[in-house]
Amino acid sequence: MPASRDALIPGTPFHASAEVPCVTGSGAKASRCKASVIRRANSSATVVVALPGGQKLQFLFVKGKAVASDQPETLALTRRGDVSVLTLGQSGDRYEIVDALVVGG
Repeated sequence: MPASRDALIPGTPFHASAEVPCVTGSGAKASRCKASVIRRANSSATVVVALPGGQKLQFLFVKGKAVASDQPETLALTRRGDVSVLTLGQSGDRYEIVDALVVGG
């Protein structure tokens, strides 16, 4: 569906949201983080992940592939089926973003 016709979550700029597996902090246990997405007509999307402590991270996806984050740590991407596993720097913070959230479906 074109981004211009993609419905918004009422009262937000986001097209969709979901709970995603996340691990934050060295040695931390896996938990769930809220992720929301803004999709654009140019095949890009921004996924905003809200951490349990209130901090928010942003990941830029282009044509369904994560290409950047707003964090200073290096972003590493691995694929597991229809999931992008995003890992930040040496801390090993990890976020699992399903393709359907990014591109719709």
